[in-house]
Amino acid sequence: MDIQILSDLHLESPSAYNLFSAPPKAPYLALLGDIGNVRDKGFFTIETQLWWFQTVFFLMGNHEKVSQRNDEGLGTFVFLDRTRYDVTADITVLGCTLYSHILVQQETALGIGLKHFFRIDNWSVPGHNIAHAGDQAWLNEQVTSIMSSEPGKKIVIFTHYGPLSADVRATSPMHIGGPISGGFATGLTAEECWKSPNYSRVFGIAKALKGNCYVIAFSALVQAGARNEKRRSTPDLLLNGEVQPTTMSSPRTVPLSTHLHYLSQCLELASQSPPKPTNFRVGAILLLRQYPTSDTAELKETILSTGYTLELRGNTHAEQCCFAKLASHYGVAEEDLGEILEKQRGREDSEAQIELYVTMEPCAKRLSGNKPCVDRIIETRKDGKNGIDRVYFGVKEPGTFVGQSQGCKKLDEAGVQWNLIEGMENHILEIAMAGHEKQEKHSSRVDEADQTVLVDRAEEEARRGEPIPRNPKKRMMEGG
Repeated sequence: MDIQILSDLHLESPSAYNLFSAPPKAPYLALLGDIGNVRDKGFFTIETQLWWFQTVFFLMGNHEKVSQRNDEGLGTFVFLDRTRYDVTADITVLGCTLYSHILVQQETALGIGLKHFFRIDNWSVPGHNIAHAGDQAWLNEQVTSIMSSEPGKKIVIFTHYGPLSADVRATSPMHIGGPISGGFATGLTAEECWKSPNYSRVFGIAKALKGNCYVIAFSALVQAGARNEKRRSTPDLLLNGEVQPTTMSSPRTVPLSTHLHYLSQCLELASQSPPKPTNFRVGAILLLRQYPTSDTAELKETILSTGYTLELRGNTHAEQCCFAKLASHYGVAEEDLGEILEKQRGREDSEAQIELYVTMEPCAKRLSGNKPCVDRIIETRKDGKNGIDRVYFGVKEPGTFVGQSQGCKKLDEAGVQWNLIEGMENHILEIAMAGHEKQEKHSSRVDEADQTVLVDRAEEEARRGEPIPRNPKKRMMEGG
């Protein structure tokens, strides 16, 4: 059984109800909050989805108040307000908003920092916390009851707010640990609703993944119990099932949330670099990624090395430090790193790949005369070696020092795949350019719908590689 997930479309601003469509990828559709505003006449155009889906699930986010609509003869509309819905004899859906718990020390900041506290009548931080307690108690009671009376049943939990605190997939990296972090998620790992061995959880609020669509393949739930404890150490949007953006069909695919997770780690590394007016502060992670095969159903990832700008002596870049540390560990010259990476990969017919995450597009030119990072990447593939296969980065290199970047072009020419991961541009550039003196703004293009900044991105490069999914609302408004 498959379920298609949509959240945070915000069709009310600007009004896009008449443009909204969800091409069916599964028989069930779950709308997990912040779809639109119930006061708008166009809001209930979502009922048209009942022509395309067998069942539509809906729950409120923090920007809407809704009531149930159910038209017989079409599909079934399920309003999830502390609601249990038995999809099949073996699978049950539990749904509620699961408001977050706001700490006393965050009440003032959140009361003025999140608009729904002052733009919704009769709503306040204390009321928000009361709603959280009610949702949490209901979930605990439902899960405990099902585990006791129906121990073999698989449980799917839909919520709007996240169940894990300090998670980049529910809270923007700029807010984690900040004064309004409690407005997005609450840690529930100690609660009864977390302890069932046969459950999956999906949450809708996604500040880093705004408006993205997922299809969940619940065939994976058959093995959920055996995998549950292992996967809790690396939680994803869905803990036991397989979560993938609907545009990804190849077995060599990775959820967008995972890409953002590693970019967040790269950003932490970049923040350790000393601010200087002559460098971009960049972080890098080199990864061995073993994709699922007929022998193994799980994606396995091993970090081989990390680096950040000026971590090692000299005018060193993040990728340079990352590669130099790995070469030193194995006692080889950096020029021979391809042999080490080939051994790490294993046999030629394996589904393993060597992939590099870096906050900024690798440089193709260095004024210092030092070897550019793109050349270092390509060098791992010399003499037919299977070196670095793919590079993921969060922003194109600004033209501050060397003019228009050529990194992607050189990667293309060398057969190295690359992807621009959108969603963290502003934060990456803030860290990268700390210490720079005031200078003319580099050329950039800002996407007004989701504030994506594509710095110096040539049109032909925008069409290269496998694009990471963007806000579906924006794609519809662009006519894409």
